[in-house]
Amino acid sequence: MDGNRWVSGVFDRVAVSRDQNGKALGATVFDFKSDEATDDAALAELARQYRPQMDHYRNALSRMLGLQAAKVVLKLVFVQPGKVLELR
Repeated sequence: MDGNRWVSGVFDRVAVSRDQNGKALGATVFDFKSDEATDDAALAELARQYRPQMDHYRNALSRMLGLQAAKVVLKLVFVQPGKVLELR
């Protein structure tokens, strides 16, 4: 739930860093995209379009792991151009 709204989604891949006791210290969400983008401007526009989805992933994962949202890194993996964009 996001407020009073039901949100549904599936993480493509999540990497979690843990301390020696298993407590989550941070995490990275990798979301694979098959969009074709011919240049950096097109990639930036796609990243802008995917931002709400990725923010939902950050919020959900931070709640699931008991982490501050700032400890969850978001990365879009664009398969066609072979580029990875970190959303800040």
